[in-house]
Amino acid sequence: MPGILEYTGMPRRTAQDTIKSLADLDIVCNFIQAKGKRNRTGHYEISDWGAINKKWIDDNLTEIKSVLDYP
Repeated sequence: MPGILEYTGMPRRTAQDTIKSLADLDIVCNFIQAKGKRNRTGHYEISDWGAINKKWIDDNLTEIKSVLDYP
């Protein structure tokens, strides 16, 4: 979560709610526990993009960023 917060600038609760709401879009996002760790160390991983065509996103990422005015 710290990496997501730093990268997006979102408050923690907003980021948590956003990750939870991905399921509403049929996007499967899971927390992957770091091997050998008992605390909350790990990362999030999208295993199913639902209706989103990942290849189309990859092919059009520059245009998407431009439209969103994202660096």
